[in-house]
Amino acid sequence: MDEIREIRKLGIEVSGRLFISSKAHLIMPYHKLIDKEMEAAKIEKSIGTTGRGIGPAYIDKAKRDGIRFCDLLDENYFEQRLKEATESANWQLKSLFRSLRAET
Repeated sequence: MDEIREIRKLGIEVSGRLFISSKAHLIMPYHKLIDKEMEAAKIEKSIGTTGRGIGPAYIDKAKRDGIRFCDLLDENYFEQRLKEATESANWQLKSLFRSLRAET
């Protein structure tokens, strides 16, 4: 939404011109947390990170574990997917990154 506002400030209207694929993967708040933990643990030291969660969201996409835009259309399915994804993210944040930080 911030990007749309910036484009509109330039005088460019996006209504009817901007489309989101139903298969687009969403960057969730836990992706941003994981991104920051990866940086703190120096996992991504060679490329750095913006902290916006793009890398972790892409990892979920590659694992076929990400939440897609179309998942929002079915409330029950989305709730199930979100629960599974949140449990996985919580495990990563609590277990994996705690041990990685201890090693550095």
